[in-house]
Amino acid sequence: MKNPLKIHASTLLLIGLCVLLALLTACGGTSAPAPSGILDSTVQAVTLDQIKQAINDLYTSHPDINSFVVQSVTYNPQTRDKVLKICSEGGLVDTPQELEAQKVMACAPLIFFFNYYGQQKSVPESVDVARQLYWYALADKSDDSKKVLTDLLRSWGIQ
Repeated sequence: MKNPLKIHASTLLLIGLCVLLALLTACGGTSAPAPSGILDSTVQAVTLDQIKQAINDLYTSHPDINSFVVQSVTYNPQTRDKVLKICSEGGLVDTPQELEAQKVMACAPLIFFFNYYGQQKSVPESVDVARQLYWYALADKSDDSKKVLTDLLRSWGIQ
């Protein structure tokens, strides 16, 4: 028998992510500056540790990212790390398919944020972080998840 709290928590988390994704899609898909080929680049292997290091380096060298707002969303180190944890580990879900979908959907807003910041502020390191996070999000995922993530990011103006 399923644990009602487990289902309830995962359902709320997925609903929350969907609402965030819907807001980002509705608010800013076409307002992003011209992206620099994140989605069409050759996918490379990248580890979570490499991504965390690149993100930490970015926040250290560009402290204004702590207060940068995109579609009413700011990623300070605490909120960024919470989302990155779901992107890398997922949460309380019942099936491997739900876990994969949850991870992919959690990565999408971070990819958008880092790409947008990099484009707006002319910070190529941030675009590189977005690219690496995209590669990480695709690693060991089904073709369906890859397509969903890529199509979603394209709808937000990322190329």
